Amino acid sequence: MDGRTLALAGLTLVFWSSAFTVIRAGLAYWSPGQLALVRFLVASVALAVGIGLQHAARRRGQRAGACRGRGLRPDRVRWAAPGKPAAAANGRPGPHGPHDARRRLPLRDAGRFLVLGATGIFLYHTGLNWGETRVPAGTASLLVATAPALTALLSRLWLGERLAPRAWLGLALSFTGVAIISWAASTGPVSPAGMAGAVKPLSASGPAGLAAQTVPGDGAGGGPMGSLQAGISAAAGFGSPGAPAGWAGPAAVGGAALATSAFFVLQRPLASRYGSLELTAFYTWAGTLLLALAFGPGLVADLQAGRIPPAAWIPALYLGLFPSALAYWAWSAALARDSAARVASLLNLNPLLAVATAWIALGERPSWVELAGGAVALAGVLLVQGRPPTPQGQRPGSFRRQDPPPVPVAAEPAPPTPPAAVPVEPGGSPAGPGDRPSPRPGGR
Repeated sequence: MDGRTLALAGLTLVFWSSAFTVIRAGLAYWSPGQLALVRFLVASVALAVGIGLQHAARRRGQRAGACRGRGLRPDRVRWAAPGKPAAAANGRPGPHGPHDARRRLPLRDAGRFLVLGATGIFLYHTGLNWGETRVPAGTASLLVATAPALTALLSRLWLGERLAPRAWLGLALSFTGVAIISWAASTGPVSPAGMAGAVKPLSASGPAGLAAQTVPGDGAGGGPMGSLQAGISAAAGFGSPGAPAGWAGPAAVGGAALATSAFFVLQRPLASRYGSLELTAFYTWAGTLLLALAFGPGLVADLQAGRIPPAAWIPALYLGLFPSALAYWAWSAALARDSAARVASLLNLNPLLAVATAWIALGERPSWVELAGGAVALAGVLLVQGRPPTPQGQRPGSFRRQDPPPVPVAAEPAPPTPPAAVPVEPGGSPAGPGDRPSPRPGGR
């Protein structure tokens, strides 16, 4: 994996790891489905702006290339419609307008983008948001970290990607480390120490109930952090401190991990036909459409009733701009540059960053067992990052690192062939190249 691919994947991990904590903050104001919808409405607008800026830059570059060498200035050329020549301001004929810079909607791939939007946007984010109403942010990140192992298995089944034995060993170590962390987190209390006790959900009391349910001085030493922890606990509907974690939340987050693994594998064939920004925009818009159909009416009703305070837009804007638009673009660019299984193996670093973020922001302190599991997962990542063997007999559409073509080597010149003997007839001279041969005796 080269440095640029590693940088793109690292930027994605930083934003995605912070999303677990920000989701918990957003759940103090939004329902799980509404938070996902608002998040990707913001992301859709940001991606539309990015697509427009990219096409404008591409159009300027094509105009400059069309005018280069013809003595024309791009700003003084009247660009015509497709198929019609344009005239320059000085009267000389100008080039055609760069209409090929405009990308048409991929109608032939519309079904595939709907599947990507359903798996990577709708199922993953609704499952994750709903699961985080029942498990802490650190636990959710640890469960999502099983995605690399699932991605490797799906890549082997669907794309025919072959992994080296040590890569399989690394995936096994990563999965073992994630299992250790998940076991340690699931056997602990359902809410972090110091969070508020049994409270009714925020949706039953409105935003005003958040202030009433916040216990000053409770949690991380009182103050804003203690209020944030109490409010998140109220919105999530956590039980009393020390209650064991149930299966509903982990099952929802585990299903989200399976959905995002399928998403990582299914987008591989499209990554070679679309740019990373266009690919991200198309499946984000498809997923946002599905979210709007499912949760749009409820969101409109809550907005009209004034049940959404202005502070609710802060986590929603952050989630839409950074962990969604920017991070998904960077992740698509990284997947287009390397193997899906190997890039996705970096997701094992996500729980380490997410646990650290939740520790600082929410007071969720990891145990030594969780830290040991993180070390095992990191060792697995290092093994998976090794260069895989050259694929043999891969199916079309699967990832294959292209080797440089062989350089032809000129062969040594053959020794000159001696001239053939020229037959000489008796009493005659050697026949030249243009002479006709003499007829044989008795011939016709």
